[in-house]
Amino acid sequence: MSPPTRPAAPAAHEDRPDTLLASTIFLMSAYAREGGSRRLAQVVMRHLELLAERADLSGVLGATCEDAADHWAVLAGNPPRPVAAETGRRTAPGQGKRGWLRLVGGTGR
Repeated sequence: MSPPTRPAAPAAHEDRPDTLLASTIFLMSAYAREGGSRRLAQVVMRHLELLAERADLSGVLGATCEDAADHWAVLAGNPPRPVAAETGRRTAPGQGKRGWLRLVGGTGR
């Protein structure tokens, strides 16, 4: 008989948003201190995306993280947001998964 298996512990970002936010701030500081690298910008961007995807964050914090992730994507060397065919303008930060509805009390989902 094999020993009982324990369920895998959730990753820190799945368990506590404050831990993920603290590590994101630390990484941003390291980026500034070290002169910035694309790899570090990618890690910051991913942390911000993870925060933006969390349902347990306030709408303002989630939308802010989503917008910040867009800016860090540029620092990471990712292509800019696509141009919307109907308007001919770039899609604005915050019009992604959550949208501006989160800022005004809607769900945005």
